[in-house]
Amino acid sequence: MLLLCFIKSTGVTASGNRLKCEASSGYLDDIGYDLTRLFAALVKDKTMFAIVKTGGKQYRVNEGDVLKVEKLEGDNGSSITFKDILMVGDESGVKVGSPLVKGAKVTAEILDQIKGDKVTVFKKKRRHNYRRKKGHRQLITVLRVTKIAA
Repeated sequence: MLLLCFIKSTGVTASGNRLKCEASSGYLDDIGYDLTRLFAALVKDKTMFAIVKTGGKQYRVNEGDVLKVEKLEGDNGSSITFKDILMVGDESGVKVGSPLVKGAKVTAEILDQIKGDKVTVFKKKRRHNYRRKKGHRQLITVLRVTKIAA
C-alpha cells in the first residue's frame, strides 16, 4: 500500500516494466530505485492481481482469493462487481489508475454473511460511579474473487 501511495503522490506512471517519474522526467530505475524488488513485492506469484477499494479499505486480490470485507448487500451465491480498482497488474507489468483504472473490474461471489468477533466498549469515569459496558459485532461479507478484468 505504501508503494501505491508513493506512486500516486509523486506522479509515477507505468510504461511496460518501467516506472516513469513525471516530476524528475526520468525512469525510477535511472534514479536509483531497485524496481525488481518493487515489482517482486507487487507481482508475487506471476498471476493477475488487483487492488480493490471497498468499505473504506484497500485489498490486494488474486483470482480465487477468499476475503472478508465489511457488509455488502446480496444473498449467498450471488455475484458482485467492484468498479473501484486502484491498480491492476500481472507478469507483464502494472497499470496504476489516477485515481481508478478505467475499464477494470473485479467480479466476486458472495460465500456467506457473518458477524465478526465481539468488540467490547467500556467507558469509566473514576470517582463518579460511572461505568458503561457495550459490545459490538461488525457485519462481514465473505467473498471469493472469480474474475479480474483489466
